[in-house]
Amino acid sequence: MANRINAQYANTDEQNLKKLIRGRVDVFPLETVVGYTLINKKLSPIQGQLLTNHPKALHESPYYLIVSRNIPGERAQKILDDFDKGLKKLKSSGEYAAIEELSFRGYYE
Repeated sequence: MANRINAQYANTDEQNLKKLIRGRVDVFPLETVVGYTLINKKLSPIQGQLLTNHPKALHESPYYLIVSRNIPGERAQKILDDFDKGLKKLKSSGEYAAIEELSFRGYYE
């Protein structure tokens, strides 16, 4: 039926990508960087050009920095504060966006 989305279960995201290329499914949810990493690693460049992501996320989830409980409190807080400062600097300079773009292209493998 033309007005329905074809949905199937698969055990892995790689299987879903292959189903998508073969036209067995129409869409499937996947985190953007993970998706583009799989596309770049598992599909041919021609196949990869056939796929794109929807610009609106289905769900957005924050990332958290995890610090070992074995690090004393003041030192752990300094690590977190230094990380926050560095991340803010990367974002304000535009370097963070450039890193994200390279991730989408499969540069960091």
